[in-house]
Amino acid sequence: MILLLSGAKDIARAVLIERLLKEHAEWRHIALEDLECLPFFEALSVDEKAKLSASLALSCAQELIGQGFHIVLSRIDAGPVLSALREEMGSTLLVTVHIGSPEQGADFDHNIDTINRSASDVFQQLEKIIAKAA
Repeated sequence: MILLLSGAKDIARAVLIERLLKEHAEWRHIALEDLECLPFFEALSVDEKAKLSASLALSCAQELIGQGFHIVLSRIDAGPVLSALREEMGSTLLVTVHIGSPEQGADFDHNIDTINRSASDVFQQLEKIIAKAA
């Protein structure tokens, strides 16, 4: 399974991902923003960077899935790469989750509204989404 986690502040995503990795040894993380900063992406437009980094992340993810891991991809605004990810996924399960206001997460499979919710509540919702998809 590949879980795409988008939205929220960097620190909020980082806390959720850190907890997921700590509590579930079978998960690995790939940050799309980190890939977009690689030197060979410098000359590309923002859209090209997003699409190529998504493609690279999926190649890495497929290799890790082959080793028995699940993958969490993260990007502050994954909206621009959603269609590219879905196109390239093939038969691998992709679950997309937006953390934040429901209006911004309309194109995602799931939205976790963070208003009046603790980090623990948000994590519990994320775990329910993962369990349902598995």
